[in-house]
Amino acid sequence: MLITRKPQTVGDRRKYIVDYSQWLDTGVTLTAGAASTASLTASIDTVSFTASTLIFFVNGGIINEIFTVALQITDSTGEIKHDTLEFFVIAP
Repeated sequence: MLITRKPQTVGDRRKYIVDYSQWLDTGVTLTAGAASTASLTASIDTVSFTASTLIFFVNGGIINEIFTVALQITDSTGEIKHDTLEFFVIAP
Protein backbone atom coordinates (compact mmCIF):
# COMPACT_ATOMS: atom_id res chain seq x y z
CA MET A 1 0.00 0.00 0.00
CA LEU A 2 1.31 3.46 -0.88
CA ILE A 3 1.53 5.37 2.42
CA THR A 4 2.61 8.80 1.15
CA ARG A 5 4.58 10.82 -1.39
CA LYS A 6 7.40 13.02 -0.02
CA PRO A 7 9.95 15.49 -1.41
CA GLN A 8 13.64 14.61 -1.06
CA THR A 9 16.18 17.40 -1.57
CA VAL A 10 19.34 16.56 -3.52
CA GLY A 11 22.19 15.91 -1.09
CA ASP A 12 19.97 15.54 1.98
CA ARG A 13 20.00 12.68 4.47
CA ARG A 14 16.62 12.59 6.20
CA LYS A 15 15.20 10.44 8.96
CA TYR A 16 11.75 8.88 8.60
CA ILE A 17 9.63 7.20 11.25
CA VAL A 18 6.62 5.14 10.18
CA ASP A 19 4.20 4.56 13.04
CA TYR A 20 2.38 1.22 12.89
CA SER A 21 0.68 1.51 16.29
CA GLN A 22 -2.81 1.81 14.79
CA TRP A 23 -2.25 -1.28 12.62
CA LEU A 24 -1.03 -3.45 15.53
CA ASP A 25 -3.49 -5.23 17.81
CA THR A 26 -3.30 -4.59 21.55
CA GLY A 27 -0.21 -6.26 23.03
CA VAL A 28 1.32 -7.02 19.62
CA THR A 29 4.74 -5.53 18.79
CA LEU A 30 7.07 -5.37 15.82
CA THR A 31 9.72 -8.10 15.70
CA ALA A 32 11.39 -7.15 12.40
CA GLY A 33 11.51 -4.30 9.94
CA ALA A 34 13.22 -3.53 6.64
CA ALA A 35 13.39 -0.66 4.15
CA SER A 36 14.94 -0.75 0.68
CA THR A 37 15.02 1.05 -2.66
CA ALA A 38 15.98 0.05 -6.19
CA SER A 39 17.19 3.59 -6.97
CA LEU A 40 20.71 3.86 -8.37
CA THR A 41 21.22 7.36 -6.90
CA ALA A 42 19.37 7.23 -3.57
CA SER A 43 20.02 4.89 -0.67
CA ILE A 44 18.52 3.73 2.62
CA ASP A 45 20.55 3.23 5.80
CA THR A 46 20.37 2.88 9.58
CA VAL A 47 17.14 0.87 9.52
CA SER A 48 15.79 0.04 12.98
CA PHE A 49 12.46 -0.52 14.71
CA THR A 50 10.79 -0.11 18.08
CA ALA A 51 7.72 -1.90 19.42
CA SER A 52 5.51 0.06 16.99
CA THR A 53 7.66 2.12 14.59
CA LEU A 54 10.02 1.56 11.67
CA ILE A 55 12.90 4.06 11.46
CA PHE A 56 15.26 4.65 8.53
CA PHE A 57 17.25 7.34 6.69
CA VAL A 58 16.93 8.29 3.00
CA ASN A 59 20.04 9.68 1.27
CA GLY A 60 20.62 11.35 -2.09
CA GLY A 61 18.79 11.18 -5.36
CA ILE A 62 19.09 13.35 -8.48
CA ILE A 63 16.84 16.26 -9.49
CA ASN A 64 13.45 15.16 -10.90
CA GLU A 65 14.02 11.52 -9.97
CA ILE A 66 11.06 9.65 -8.54
CA PHE A 67 11.86 6.55 -6.50
CA THR A 68 10.08 4.28 -4.09
CA VAL A 69 11.09 2.86 -0.74
CA ALA A 70 9.68 -0.59 0.03
CA LEU A 71 8.89 -1.29 3.69
CA GLN A 72 8.30 -4.65 5.33
CA ILE A 73 7.43 -5.28 8.96
CA THR A 74 6.73 -8.45 10.89
CA ASP A 75 4.80 -8.47 14.16
CA SER A 76 4.91 -10.75 17.18
CA THR A 77 2.01 -12.84 15.84
CA GLY A 78 3.91 -13.54 12.61
CA GLU A 79 1.86 -11.22 10.40
CA ILE A 80 3.83 -9.46 7.66
CA LYS A 81 2.87 -6.09 6.17
CA HIS A 82 4.30 -4.45 3.02
CA ASP A 83 4.07 -0.72 2.37
CA THR A 84 5.59 1.77 -0.07
CA LEU A 85 6.71 5.38 0.17
CA GLU A 86 7.28 7.46 -2.97
CA PHE A 87 9.90 10.21 -3.09
CA PHE A 88 10.39 12.95 -5.70
CA VAL A 89 13.76 14.69 -5.72
CA ILE A 90 13.95 18.49 -5.79
CA ALA A 91 16.78 21.04 -6.03
CA PRO A 92 18.22 22.52 -2.83
